[in-house]
Amino acid sequence: MALPSNSNPAVEQLREQAESLAHSGRWDEAIHAWHQLEELSPHDLHAADEAARLIVARARRRVGLDGNDPTHEDDHPPTSGDTSILPSQRMVVAQRIVAAVPLPALPSGSRDHGRSALQQFEHAWREFPSNPEIVLHLARLYLEADREYDAERLLAKSFDITDKDPRVQMAQEEVIMLRLEQKVTHARNRVAEEPTNETKQALADVLAEQDRAETRIFRARCDRNPNNAGLLLELGRRLERGGKPIDAARYFSKAADDPVHGPAAAWEAGRCCQQLGEYPEALQFYRRAAEGARCPGQENAGIAALLAAAELAHELKMDLLAKRYLCQLLSLSPGHADAEGMLTRLG
Repeated sequence: MALPSNSNPAVEQLREQAESLAHSGRWDEAIHAWHQLEELSPHDLHAADEAARLIVARARRRVGLDGNDPTHEDDHPPTSGDTSILPSQRMVVAQRIVAAVPLPALPSGSRDHGRSALQQFEHAWREFPSNPEIVLHLARLYLEADREYDAERLLAKSFDITDKDPRVQMAQEEVIMLRLEQKVTHARNRVAEEPTNETKQALADVLAEQDRAETRIFRARCDRNPNNAGLLLELGRRLERGGKPIDAARYFSKAADDPVHGPAAAWEAGRCCQQLGEYPEALQFYRRAAEGARCPGQENAGIAALLAAAELAHELKMDLLAKRYLCQLLSLSPGHADAEGMLTRLG
């Protein structure tokens, strides 16, 4: 899913932790993380939406109305209103693609007070199609006008004309992901309106298309920026979601030493190793994630890793080690319900 971006590394790390906690079923911790993100980034509507969705799902489960995991792809509630992308998400992508792009000076023939800004940039682009700044700002205006298709077509046409400008390539990738999310939203709404085998299969197909496209995009981004831990983490998540835990673990392990993304990457690597039956390696990665949990903004990944390590140690009949992990977890998060419950069961 294409999420809002923020230049603050702590915000991005917290967002990744919230998503990971939700997908692992740690709803209470995920809700807490989304609320923390709301405080750090008050204008992030996605954080508020995710917290609210998890709170409702948790309440329904507790009263026996719904046992489904809200983070499962097929169980996401449909977006209210029409089937288009939420305006806030579209606007975030629009601003992201011009974040470091100066506003170009338009040629005199384009500056007509009777024209809208979009019309002026269209005129300027027709005169100077190889100017990447004009292309990017026109794409932004298309997105703000709810014209994602025109933005995608413009960027695809302009990539070669602008001598393969990397900013144009990045913008094209962002719009592709935005358009795919739009298709997913539409398919989910169809399932909500008419839950037939046909609509469910259509949703599964578009989710698979989204996974394939985002995997290609993040693989290309990692090739262009091989030391960017955030990109390595995102690619690993998509490979894991696509049923490739061996490949995913390789990218997670590359990001595990990063000061910002390391704890989340180590936790994800541990999950992959556990899935593959590589239990010593899984415990090692969980410990690495926990070691980073004492740094500001890293707590949630460390807590989740310690709980996973305790559960794995218990499965391996290593209850003393499991207790040690649980005590360490409770030192980070006093009163943690799952940890206290498990510690009680272990005696």
